[in-house]
Amino acid sequence: MSEETQTDTPLRDFAGPAGLIIGLFCASVSAVHLLLALFPLLSDFDRNVLHFGSFAILAGALYPLSQRTSWKRGALGFAADFGLGLLAAFSGLWFILHEERLYGATQPFTALDFFFAVALVVCAAELTRRV
Repeated sequence: MSEETQTDTPLRDFAGPAGLIIGLFCASVSAVHLLLALFPLLSDFDRNVLHFGSFAILAGALYPLSQRTSWKRGALGFAADFGLGLLAAFSGLWFILHEERLYGATQPFTALDFFFAVALVVCAAELTRRV
C-alpha cells in the first residue's frame, strides 16, 4: 500500500473542471504567444500588455494572498485574488484602448487614467511579491 503524501505548496490546487479551465487558458495563452512571435500582428506595447495581463490572471488564480487554509481554499479568497488579477489585466487593457489619447500632448489625464495607472502599479507589485 502506498500512502499519498502532500507537500505544502504556496499554489492553489485545482482539480476537475477548474483545473481543465486553467490548463486550457494556459494552452491558449501559449498558442497566442507563439502566433505573435511568428506573425507580429500587435505593436510591442500591445504584446507586452497581453503578456502582463496573462501573467496577472494566472498569478491571481494560482497564488493566494494568504497561506491560511480558509483563504487558500475558500471561494471568497479565490474571488478576491482572481479579481485582483482581472483588475491588473483590465488596467493594462485600458492603456491599450486609450493609448492614442494618452500620448497626445494636449489631452490631460482623467481621474480614470490615474486610477488605472495606480491600480496597475499596485497590482503588479502585489502579484510579483506573491510569485
